[in-house]
Amino acid sequence: MRLSIIIPAKNAERTIAECIYRVFCNKSTEIECIVIVNDSSDKTYEICKRLTAKYQSLRVLKTDTAGVSSARNIGLIHAHGELVGFCDADDLFEKGALDGILNDFSIYDADMIITGFYRAERKGNMLIKRGEAICGTPRILSSKAAQLHILSDRKVLGSVCNKFYKRKTIFGIDFDTSLTHCEDMLFNMRILKCKGLKIILSDRITYNYIFDRNSATNRSESLFDEQGRLKYFDALAKIEKLYLKDDRIKLELAAVKTMLGIDNFEHCHGDRIKQAQLRGVIARGFPAKIATAYERRLRTNARYLCLGLAILLGIKR
Repeated sequence: MRLSIIIPAKNAERTIAECIYRVFCNKSTEIECIVIVNDSSDKTYEICKRLTAKYQSLRVLKTDTAGVSSARNIGLIHAHGELVGFCDADDLFEKGALDGILNDFSIYDADMIITGFYRAERKGNMLIKRGEAICGTPRILSSKAAQLHILSDRKVLGSVCNKFYKRKTIFGIDFDTSLTHCEDMLFNMRILKCKGLKIILSDRITYNYIFDRNSATNRSESLFDEQGRLKYFDALAKIEKLYLKDDRIKLELAAVKTMLGIDNFEHCHGDRIKQAQLRGVIARGFPAKIATAYERRLRTNARYLCLGLAILLGIKR
């Protein structure tokens, strides 16, 4: 089987070469890499074009259309592999990880494989990693179980970058170009509406999500729309509409909104309108967060409940 890795790249001249190297440092020759350089103003495209002489299975496309979702959709159109994976241009696969994924697909004949990832930060030439495998041994999940993992398990999350897909499983499903945040969670939840999928929760760690305090998704001004609404909630509203009759998913979504409200409260920087909106979200979702915390009995949920209570009481401003 052939694996296509899709990489959207915008102004990534500092990181794109190493990102591509991590795709091709695997032993398998059944891996292609498609880089979609979108709306870039630096030398990302020139660097990628030079690397095509080194890597025969590297293809570089250029588009003026802005947005990671649009770039990923273009990549899906041009992918040749029976399997598909994604990587962000400022992140890195673990060395040899893609060999392992190809092996797992041949063993399990899965529709989707979910892997662990590291949260990493660059310190000079070093990469400081934090994280652990999702599970000790691989497990087969139902679509419902995978939905709940994506919404509630912080070792899984909604990202597409620690997940790999059989191409025919995602045929006809694309990324919502109207969204700038949580668009990948919506993509995954649309896939998992299909019943009867074979999903593997893997014991592998394949990905390094590299935290950059200056990236667009981490800048406070990019997190809120013109009305001061947190942009994450737009995708969650679409997921809720998709699962309108599923009370369990609605409960989890309310808990996710509470968590996101708590996580992003500090980005309000004293803006009373934004703070009031997030306090309202936290207050409405607090019973759901208590319910999910009680069910899972996770210490991290207790931490969120304490922080949320502090925000609601006005202790955390």
